[in-house]
Amino acid sequence: MGMYSKVRKRLEGWKTKTPTIVGLAVAVATTAATATGAFQLLEWAALDSFFRLRPEEAIDARLLLVTIDETELKHFQAWPLPDAALNRVVNTLQQHEPAAIGLDIYRDLPVEPGHAEFVETLRTTPNLIGVEKIAGEPVAPPPTIAGSDRVGFVDLVLDADGKIRRALLSHPDSQGQLQLSFAVRLATLYLDPLGVKLEALGRRGRQLGWGRARFVPLQPNQGGYVNAPTAGYQILLDYRGTLDRFERVSFLEVFRDRVSPDLVRDRVVLIGSTATSLNDLFYTPYSTPFVPETQRTSGLVVHANIVSQILSAALDGRSQLRPLPQWGTWLWIFSLSGTAAIASWKVLTQHQYASAVPMLWTTAAAAGLLLGSYVAFLWGWWIPVVSPLFALFTTVVVTTSTYSFHLQRLVATDSLTQVGNRYACDRFLERVWTDCHSQGDRNLSIVLCDVDYFKNYNDTYGHPAGDRCLQEIARTIAESVRSQDFVARYGGEEFIAILPETDLHDAINIARRICQNVRALHIDHASSATSHVVTLSCGVVSSYHCRSLQAKDLVEAADRALYLAKADGRDRYRTYVCPPIPQRPIY
Repeated sequence: MGMYSKVRKRLEGWKTKTPTIVGLAVAVATTAATATGAFQLLEWAALDSFFRLRPEEAIDARLLLVTIDETELKHFQAWPLPDAALNRVVNTLQQHEPAAIGLDIYRDLPVEPGHAEFVETLRTTPNLIGVEKIAGEPVAPPPTIAGSDRVGFVDLVLDADGKIRRALLSHPDSQGQLQLSFAVRLATLYLDPLGVKLEALGRRGRQLGWGRARFVPLQPNQGGYVNAPTAGYQILLDYRGTLDRFERVSFLEVFRDRVSPDLVRDRVVLIGSTATSLNDLFYTPYSTPFVPETQRTSGLVVHANIVSQILSAALDGRSQLRPLPQWGTWLWIFSLSGTAAIASWKVLTQHQYASAVPMLWTTAAAAGLLLGSYVAFLWGWWIPVVSPLFALFTTVVVTTSTYSFHLQRLVATDSLTQVGNRYACDRFLERVWTDCHSQGDRNLSIVLCDVDYFKNYNDTYGHPAGDRCLQEIARTIAESVRSQDFVARYGGEEFIAILPETDLHDAINIARRICQNVRALHIDHASSATSHVVTLSCGVVSSYHCRSLQAKDLVEAADRALYLAKADGRDRYRTYVCPPIPQRPIY
């Protein structure tokens, strides 16, 4: 415990600097990775999982879907369905007084029979909304209502992974004229009679007020998006659910007038295809590879979700799904990284056996982060999950690694002089000795140094001055050797320099330089019998001249050389050459 307490005390000296540097570095790296879109797909996947985990919402009784599936295609034996069939269905619905009828079927060309009658129905049904496509390859609206407020576009915004997570409320057409979406047109027909009008808010009019709702356009770098194309007026699509979250009847039921008037009256009725063969299907957050039947959702259901989102927000105050702004995401990452770094460092420095503790609480913190993000999602906020999780785990891993590095360094460092200690010296010597022998005739030299008359120095100037003297000498020796050499405090006032790949001649030059540089410090030493300043005696030995010795014996040989230097008057270096190995007689 004594050694651990000393190490812990030293580590606590870094407790403000190291965590700050680690937390800041990880946060900067994470935000940089976020800005390049490295986490975008994963953030989208996390958002999708929240949609799938969210409790089912109630069926929206304000909408009715009239679906065309494979049964209708087999019955009419044609696609597109004839105008006569559409005319009959629209008139049947209109008799039951719906708030709006949305025909999610392109009708830019006549489909006989019954075209003339259908044109008349289009002209005389004020709450009937037709569709057009304005982006990519445009599709014109029904000519009878073209250019009027009874046409909405059905263009949908697909993310890079092919899923629909955004709703497009308005967008300029090819002539630059602002057009409203199919969903907005239908919502307007429902809300206007209730006195709920769409109005522009804010200084620039970019925010839209609609009853109790306030719509804010999506920006390119909000939530999990990075440089998203946000042309037009886009919002996050806050899905109510899949087809089962809406009342629905089949096209044939309406065609045969077998639908209850109560299902139609005062509702927004959307007519469109759900048939798989027509391929008007899209991937949504509910699409998963594990449940084949949820793979794709019809465009009709997507538009129904947008209409339901608008009506629920405007009339019920249903919270909008709001993305966290980019600066909010960055602030969240920085605060999380900083907190994780400080907490990890504190745990590591205050507990003797704490290597696993940071990962345990980090796992708990990650679970809390996921839960918190999910709860925020339920309240209408999309807070990125993946990048903060990455920052959290990376910070803990880097902090733990940094702590381990510092700990290893402290274990191998002399606390007074900040050079290697005896333990580190022995390990380094064994390693380089093994390398020299395994690679042939590579030389290894050692310089063993001793401060001349250091006991007298301590007796004269006191131990604090002696400590400062040793610190200056250690620094000077370390500066006198090369980068590949190793310097350690070998004993009380003894220092050792291990010189890999160094012959005796070069080792002598290094020893001479060490002696000269220490003498040049001009540290007063009035009680020295050799000089008025502090000096060193050095012993030099090379493995080339002592091939018969082991590593520990090489140090003893350097000690013999050091003894010779002291016997010759100190303040000098001497070398030691091992006696030759006697040759065994050959019989």
